[in-house]
Amino acid sequence: MDEVEVLIFIFAIIFALVYMVTWFGAPWPKERHKTQKFVLWYVRLFAVGIIFFVLNTMAAHDVVDSYLFITFYLVLGISALAVFQYSIKFVLDISLLDDVIAMRNPAALVVYAFVFPAAALIYSGSNIGDGPGWWCVFIACALGFFSWIIPAQIMSRITHASESITVDRNLPCAVRFGGYLLASGIIVARASAGDWTDFSTTIAEFSAAWPVLPLLVLAIVVELTMNSSNSSANEFQYKYLNGEEEKSGVKSAFWIAAVYVALAIVVEVFLIKPLPQFFIFTI
Repeated sequence: MDEVEVLIFIFAIIFALVYMVTWFGAPWPKERHKTQKFVLWYVRLFAVGIIFFVLNTMAAHDVVDSYLFITFYLVLGISALAVFQYSIKFVLDISLLDDVIAMRNPAALVVYAFVFPAAALIYSGSNIGDGPGWWCVFIACALGFFSWIIPAQIMSRITHASESITVDRNLPCAVRFGGYLLASGIIVARASAGDWTDFSTTIAEFSAAWPVLPLLVLAIVVELTMNSSNSSANEFQYKYLNGEEEKSGVKSAFWIAAVYVALAIVVEVFLIKPLPQFFIFTI
């Protein structure tokens, strides 16, 4: 580990510790029930587990064989989870602290339950394969991040998904939007994986993320169709606040989210030539 890596390691440790302090010491109101806290704790632990598993099994050879480098990239991964979390707040205007914790918004909670595994997959994908240094992981992860968050913002602007989630607390919309985020994360994670050759080759190989675009179109069409089925926001809010059709609406939303994820996996298995290291899609 050279001087630059040591400095990055120190900075990442500090950043990750600050993030984990907010994680463990979030200002949960005493009168709130524990569901949000339970879900967020275990979803983030699951995300960290994904990263740890990949670093131990599918990362570069010099990483897999070194506890120091596994720790190094794990700390960077925790920092990456923080970046993804804050991007959802500033880009999509869905805040974990404000909407999930303070306002106890179940729809916002559902979104974050999908976001953290998606973030872990994207960061983990960027660690798969051999490369000359940490900056290869950074470039691959940055490509994955922007290829994931920009389409999500486009979908949110066209369908007003963020407003529906934060203002109307539209739970079915949150499930569908979260399903899209996870599905696109799977596609982008696959595109981020692979051995490093050079920057231009990396950009060319990242074109394997093209299925995100038809998935985005599909998700937008589905969301606009579902929105048009409700005559008005007030009618929707009245029905769901009074418990009418809520169970069937959420159930159908989970099926749609499952279809998004299944399509992402099928596309990666059958339409895109898999990388040798990414054996998880070749089983």
